[in-house]
Amino acid sequence: METKGEINISPNYNKDSYLNLNLSLQSSESDWNMAVAILKDRIEGRYFNQIDLLSNDVNANGFTIMALNCLLIETLFQFRDGEEETPRPNNKTYPAFLLQEFSSVFRDQKTAKSFYANIRCGILHSAQTKNESRLSDREDVVVTFEGNTLVVSVKGVSSLLKTYFEHYLQKLSNPKEVTLRNNFINKMKFVCRK
Repeated sequence: METKGEINISPNYNKDSYLNLNLSLQSSESDWNMAVAILKDRIEGRYFNQIDLLSNDVNANGFTIMALNCLLIETLFQFRDGEEETPRPNNKTYPAFLLQEFSSVFRDQKTAKSFYANIRCGILHSAQTKNESRLSDREDVVVTFEGNTLVVSVKGVSSLLKTYFEHYLQKLSNPKEVTLRNNFINKMKFVCRK
């Protein structure tokens, strides 16, 4: 977002804050800590802080929260894999990410593909969930089927993504995570190229 002529990549950092690090795999841990702080500010500012504000009334805001969650899943995938955007065909890469990173919740292709098609695509392309799938305030499960109907807990998905992101930041802070760090650098080049 542009504010007063500066391109902000998060609420508290502009793109020069990141570019001035000239980040590489050989950069100091101090520079890497700053890069991780910038990413944390970006994801929290754009997604988690907004989700937290909306979570005071899940019944009224569940749809909006889930739209943010669906966008966030895509963002997290792109950072993990160093992609400028989610590779096509998205109907394969998005469910594959769910299965790889959230296998305790998305236990099979049917669940991951149904979430992608009926929740993610329904909300982002049709402005509604599809095929009778529904969002819920349930707290006992994150994703389940009731017959053929996919039921998704808004709070459950939000919590799942927060936990994933915290773990991702821990891994990114580890100098031994060369591939993850290289992928982060690739994604940030695209973010700052704007």
